[in-house]
Parts: sequence; structure tokens; C-alpha cells
Amino acid sequence: MGKFIAVLVISVIGFNTHADELKDESICIKDSLVQILKSDQSKEERQIIFNESSDDLELKELLQRLIPGSENKTFYVADLDALWDWDRENEMKYIYKILDLMNRNYDLESISPALKTQYLEKSKFKCEGLN
Repeated sequence: MGKFIAVLVISVIGFNTHADELKDESICIKDSLVQILKSDQSKEERQIIFNESSDDLELKELLQRLIPGSENKTFYVADLDALWDWDRENEMKYIYKILDLMNRNYDLESISPALKTQYLEKSKFKCEGLN
């Protein structure tokens, strides 16, 4: 009976240690993804996803006015940063609309499946040494 308890205790300790390693890896991956999404490269490769709301249409029209020759241009998350900076210099009239659009476009679920896979692979590779 004593050997059984000893084996059980050792097994529980081993499982807990492995669970802690997985938790650390998960935290690392999440942190790494946040850093990737904040990077200039990521902002330049992720298209803005506008919805059909009047607020989003207003911001899209504003971007088209601010960026000459962009009537049919695809806008990227980096353009949101430029819009944010412009709004701060111009009475911050659109701040809440811009924040709403930014929040939706910084959500991991808004990213195209191909980019999401690429970002997850980068994060997993970066965090691989935790195991």
C-alpha cells in the first residue's frame, strides 16, 4: 500500500509539473502573439475589416480623403495608426469610432486564417524552449 501511495504522489507531482509547463507555454504564446500583432510588419499585412455601419463607412471615407489616390485602395491596420494620429491633431472628433474599429481589427479572430496560422507558428517556435 505504501508503494502505491508513493507512486501516486510521484505521478501527481509529475502531472502538475507538466501542467505548469503547458501553462507557461500558453502564456508565452499569448504574449508572443500580442507582440506580433503590435509590430509594424503585422500592421502592414493585415487588412482593415470594415463593417457596414455608418461609423465604419465614415472612417473609410475619411481615410480615402486623407490618403490621396486611395478611392479603391485596400486599407491596412497601419492606416489606422495614421488615422489615430491625424484625429489627435484635429480635435479628436472620431476617437471613439476609431477605437471601436481598432478593437475589432486587433482581435485575433479578425485576422485572416493564413496570417493567424503564420503568427501562431512563429509564437510556438519562439516558445518551444519552455518544454
